[in-house]
Amino acid sequence: MGTVRRYGQPDLFCTVTCNPLWPEIKRELLPGQTVTDRPDIVCRVFHQKLQQIIHEVTKLGVFGAVQVGNPCRSSPQTVTDVLPDV
Repeated sequence: MGTVRRYGQPDLFCTVTCNPLWPEIKRELLPGQTVTDRPDIVCRVFHQKLQQIIHEVTKLGVFGAVQVGNPCRSSPQTVTDVLPDV
């Protein structure tokens, strides 16, 4: 709320979800294991993909220059504010 109050409403809102059928997850499972047996692998792969997306948006500027980047690490869910500089 403070970010919106200071910088205005964001131009873009993205939701990132995890697909348990991603090849990166499937190849790490042992025979007979399912993704529910290895939440650590699912979490690790999701986090790596999320970090790549954040890098592409903030550093590579795929949506233009970024005015604010404020990752919130205080909650169990990942929330990141990225506002393009318009």
